[in-house]
Amino acid sequence: MFRSLLATATLALAFVSMPAAAQVVWPPGLPVPPAALAELAQLQLSPAQRMELLQIMIRARALQTQVRADQEALLADATLELGAESPDLRALAEAQEAITDQRIAALRALRDELLDFYDGLSPAQQAEVHAWLLRQIGRIEQTKNAFALLRDVLANH
Repeated sequence: MFRSLLATATLALAFVSMPAAAQVVWPPGLPVPPAALAELAQLQLSPAQRMELLQIMIRARALQTQVRADQEALLADATLELGAESPDLRALAEAQEAITDQRIAALRALRDELLDFYDGLSPAQQAEVHAWLLRQIGRIEQTKNAFALLRDVLANH
């Protein structure tokens, strides 16, 4: 785990110090989409600002991974519990509520971190980051739509 974090930090440091015009290569293990990295490199941010935004992105991806793992663990527990003769549905509801509360708290902290970062930018940098965030949301939407289409195609065959 420590080696992975160290490798990620090293790659991120190399990324933020590269010239904006340099081609960004997707480093293995860095949980940021290549297109997002390439666009991030083009933003008129200082190396420290670029590193801060990259760290926020990495934390967002880690949160997404943790949420997925928590939900999968809860599903496994629910499957076992529901297979019992007298399942404890209250315990399952409480476990889901705890996961939801943790997720909301983590998302709010991440949101506040991004807003603090954004507030520290110049108006021109804010405009660039705003446009970049919109492109990221668009990319997420495209991926979501592609998976929905694939699910529908597979369901009909």
